[in-house]
Amino acid sequence: SPSRGLGDVYKRQNVKGLMDRRHRHILDEILAVLESLGYRHWHNVLNTMEHGIPQHRERLYIVAVLRDIVGSRRNFIWPEPLPTFVSLKDLLSGQGAFPPSLPPADLLGGKARQLAIKAIHAVAKKDANFDLEKKSVVVDIGSINN
Repeated sequence: SPSRGLGDVYKRQNVKGLMDRRHRHILDEILAVLESLGYRHWHNVLNTMEHGIPQHRERLYIVAVLRDIVGSRRNFIWPEPLPTFVSLKDLLSGQGAFPPSLPPADLLGGKARQLAIKAIHAVAKKDANFDLEKKSVVVDIGSINN
């Protein structure tokens, strides 16, 4: 396979700074390698908050599909921004709707969301500069005992 183990579809995210003139050569090199491996590729900057993640984070997304699969298709249809979004601060205060991309409230018998909120509040308590509007937190709910 010309993909050298990357699979039929290759997708990655990176910092949006790769689109800047001073770093564009890195992005161009990545895209050239994908082309040489037989992929047709598309890239776009998306804000995660506009797609169900409660954090303002603009990221560069690259999607590549083997030419044998995609054929002559020239366009990739990027997802449209959601009509409403919720910040992590609103989500944790109970003012925001629970986005569908997050685990359901009844995960782990209803404890998943409570455990995540408890962990995030513990971090916020230790760091007076912790800003839920600007920081992201990943909680491995499966490793929390209490």
